[in-house]
Amino acid sequence: MLSLIQAVLIPHLNKQEQLNKKEFENYYVFCFAWAFGGLFETEERIRFHKEILEKIGAPLPAISAQKQNFDKETMFDYYVDPETRQWKMWVADSW
Repeated sequence: MLSLIQAVLIPHLNKQEQLNKKEFENYYVFCFAWAFGGLFETEERIRFHKEILEKIGAPLPAISAQKQNFDKETMFDYYVDPETRQWKMWVADSW
């Protein structure tokens, strides 16, 4: 987890950019989720998202109930955009 936090924060350090508390929390939750839930299968990721992250009040991306229940969308479908420092849906690059 610490290596992942270091990796996502290095670009901001190199540019000597400061993060506010909310921006740092977004990165922290992203790294926490991937460090502890990254190897989970889809159903386990859904449970991890609901049972751990939502219950502790982590700053998660805004996901509608429909997307959570029918599309099985979780925070694992998002990343923290280094430009905006906000949650953004991950989309694969086109070839």
